[in-house]
Amino acid sequence: MQKILFFDDWCLESTYNVVRHLGKPKLVPEGTFSDPYDLGNAYPSVFFDENKKKWRAIYGGQPDDTNPICNALFGAISEDGIHWEIDKISDKHTSWSSSFSHCLMEGKKNAESGHVYIDRRDARYPYKILYLDWDWQSGPDTMRNPVVISEDGYHWHDLPNARWGNWSSDTCHSIFFNKLTGKYQIMCRAKSIKHPFSQRLVATMETEDWHHFSEPETIVRPDSEDSPLAQPYGMPTFPYGDYFIGFLWHLHGDTGEKTTKGNGPTSNHLTYSINGRNFNRTFRDNFIESTEPGDLGGYGFYPCELVALKDELRIYSTGTRSDHSGKGEIPKGQKRSAMVMHTLRPDGFMYLENYAGEGSIMTKEFDLKEGNLSVNVSAPIGEVRAQVYVQKNVLPGEGPPTQKVAKGFSADECLPFTGDTLNWKPTWRSGKKLDELVGETVRIEILFDRARLYSIEIGGTLLK
Repeated sequence: MQKILFFDDWCLESTYNVVRHLGKPKLVPEGTFSDPYDLGNAYPSVFFDENKKKWRAIYGGQPDDTNPICNALFGAISEDGIHWEIDKISDKHTSWSSSFSHCLMEGKKNAESGHVYIDRRDARYPYKILYLDWDWQSGPDTMRNPVVISEDGYHWHDLPNARWGNWSSDTCHSIFFNKLTGKYQIMCRAKSIKHPFSQRLVATMETEDWHHFSEPETIVRPDSEDSPLAQPYGMPTFPYGDYFIGFLWHLHGDTGEKTTKGNGPTSNHLTYSINGRNFNRTFRDNFIESTEPGDLGGYGFYPCELVALKDELRIYSTGTRSDHSGKGEIPKGQKRSAMVMHTLRPDGFMYLENYAGEGSIMTKEFDLKEGNLSVNVSAPIGEVRAQVYVQKNVLPGEGPPTQKVAKGFSADECLPFTGDTLNWKPTWRSGKKLDELVGETVRIEILFDRARLYSIEIGGTLLK
């Protein structure tokens, strides 16, 4: 079986009277968590801890007022992944724990933590972070960039003799296992021609053993559809079914600023890939909409985590009250940043909607291997039907193949669906089952009115 999402039309043969829309993540106000000491909530990672049977969040914070680039690791804990409190460990866990009982790991000078990756292939030390650690005032020779590991997400230490890079990749380094290559893949920044700095371009690198890393390869650059002088800031990426979903951060800097861009808001754009290396960009609109100036997320969100549950997707972001520069006085009693939660319908990254009157889509042909067909659809006051075409294949030189609606599988015989479901399975008045067409080359047509289509799952392969 294969699920097709509607990022593009590659798997479709035809469309009629349909419009593609960007999904609409919904803010969950009660899911907002600000560090009570106002240490910041940089790059939150959220996961369910099977041992504790609770949700945990790990984020970067700045406990040293004299060194604002010093990031330590802090923890929060929750029963439901929505309502959070600090994860009190002990007052002796680190040298800072007497002041901050939720400190997981001491910060380093000019240090920046990445996304916490849970490595299911490593039973001993499943928790991993690619840390940026560089005393930039002392020169490039102080660049360390350790691979930091933990057996439980609480006790962290450097992996001996492991350094993942020798340049200042100043972003949220996300990691995923690419099942197509059999390697761990890292999203980082590209190297600058001026060592050891980085460029604001999205790059990727690979490792098989956490000791040997490929050179970073640039995969996302600004293009003519971007705003003037926009700079890709990072792209946390997550496997999702047969896709890889990326949240591309863009800094929209001051076009008159003649040094490294510091002022300006950030946007977040949705990207996707079918191999984890070649990414397509969708609409250049914010995937998670900014809030009002002065509110958390008023100048943009930094989506950092995607958690897929059975009935919803959760996106956890860093939301700040100021733009990238950090300028502007924060209102008294307000925290400067927070971890903010949004939810999204499963497969709801993009959807197709009929424009006015009935619309339809038809898939390309595929060999039916299983009698499965299900549709993620919302049609509370609309109607959805399906029909199946069977293609008669011919030998080369004998003319084009022909197709016709399979007997008993027409749209007129399909029992129309009205409602909202993640898994509508079409049925036909004829009593015919798709199992009867296994082995045939088929196309599926979905006809819909006042409805939104989010995905279609078929008993064959279209996406390659």
